[in-house]
Amino acid sequence: EFLGLRGLLNQAIKRGDKKEALALARRAYRLQPKSEWVAANMFDLQTQTGQWLDALVTCDDLQRRKLIDKAETRRRKAILSYQLSLEAKRSGASEDALMHLNEANNLAPDFIPGVADLARRWVAGGKTSKAEKMIQEAWALEPHPALVEPFWEASEAVDGLNRVQATEKLTKSNPDHPESHLALARASLEARLWGETRRHLETALVTPPVDGQTPGVAAGSSARVCRMMAELEEQENNDTDRAREWLMRASHAHDDPAWVCNDCGNAIGEWSAVCGKCENFDSFSWRTPSNIAGLSNERAGAAGLAAL
Repeated sequence: EFLGLRGLLNQAIKRGDKKEALALARRAYRLQPKSEWVAANMFDLQTQTGQWLDALVTCDDLQRRKLIDKAETRRRKAILSYQLSLEAKRSGASEDALMHLNEANNLAPDFIPGVADLARRWVAGGKTSKAEKMIQEAWALEPHPALVEPFWEASEAVDGLNRVQATEKLTKSNPDHPESHLALARASLEARLWGETRRHLETALVTPPVDGQTPGVAAGSSARVCRMMAELEEQENNDTDRAREWLMRASHAHDDPAWVCNDCGNAIGEWSAVCGKCENFDSFSWRTPSNIAGLSNERAGAAGLAAL
């Protein structure tokens, strides 16, 4: 019976019938719960069809049967909890959404979308100090431009100089990271501190990529740094020729960082739990795309500008 179900499951997957495939996977899993192949397919089908709560139960079962380790379990459960928070938010269940966000952050404090969403919830609820601390801890682990504005909100930094001070506080835990220099450059540019802006951008121009990142990630060779240099030249010196040179350089520079699927190379501006191209779960990491597979150059540039 199990072998027959496996054959039918393969056929259902090949023809794209996820509903039938999931029903067959559940039957096969009841027969052979220790089968890693069946368990993996069932989990994938649950995430591809947005059955986050079922996937959470499956995840616990997979760990209990030692088919995945504790670290992978925590990461998967964090992503699933975040998806449940989005689902609860859409349905108007605000308290449930907050509960799931807290769970996601406890399991994966470096998960950027979860940190940013939870920080804004805490700021809205008056828990600004708590939000600041959480974002600082996340920045120490995984600096990301999406954390800058939530930190400004938590710090009540509404003007240029206040934002510079807040950004200095945020980046203190990871001062040499390229994203720290870019965040400080952005805040300094808004505050019209031309010297500080130039210093941080020039540092970013020669800063090598950090460990584990693709060459060019968040480094000075990226298009967004060139665009910021162009803006600086125009605002500080009214030098449109020099600004144009930087914009030309931006057109030939590395693409801006994006969420890139580690399995198929699909690049998107906004993080997703499941890749829209290969349908793999939790496959996106923030880095420079080797090529824009799922995002046009125009949209990639817009995503980079939004991140800045």
